[in-house]
Amino acid sequence: MLANALGAGLGLPLDVVRRSAAAAGVDPTRRAETLTLSEFAALATGLPERAPARLASFIQRFPAIRRGESAHRAGYQT
Repeated sequence: MLANALGAGLGLPLDVVRRSAAAAGVDPTRRAETLTLSEFAALATGLPERAPARLASFIQRFPAIRRGESAHRAGYQT
């Protein structure tokens, strides 16, 4: 679940991540690997200030996400 993964990975409270996802128009129960780059970016901009830098470092590790593909469609194993 997206909210759990982001909360744990970014050290953010679950309610903060859920509200940020809802504000970005992203269902917080979706699997993270199904997000498009635009959905990921919308979510990142709504998270607290320290979170986008951590998300940016994550994106740099996955070229397909930088190209706008979902991680799942690009074949990354989760």
